[in-house]
Amino acid sequence: MNEPNQDFGWALNQLRQGLAVQRKGWNGVGMWLHLQVPSTEKNRARWHPDGSSRMGLPYIYINVCGDGASSELVPWTASQTDVLATDWTTRSEKSALPQGHG
Repeated sequence: MNEPNQDFGWALNQLRQGLAVQRKGWNGVGMWLHLQVPSTEKNRARWHPDGSSRMGLPYIYINVCGDGASSELVPWTASQTDVLATDWTTRSEKSALPQGHG
C-alpha cells in the first residue's frame, strides 16, 4: 500500500487510522512512525503498540532500528523537512511491528 508523493497531512491521517508511515528520504533504511494511543474503555479495541506506556495523551514514536525485529522505539518530533516532504508512504502493520508489540 505504498502511495507515492504523499504529504505530512496525509501521513498524520494514516497514523490516526492505526497505520505505520515512513519517508523514502530518510537515511535510516526501514525506519517508521506509529501513533501510540492511550488505552481507554472507548478505544480498547484499537491497536496499542506499547501496552506498558503510561502516557496520558497520544504521541508519535519512531522505530530507529528499521528492521522491525527490535523494539528501539523513541518519541518523535517532526523536523521542518519532514513536515514539508512529499515522499511519505505507509508500511504494512505486519512488517512494522517489532517483536513484543501488538
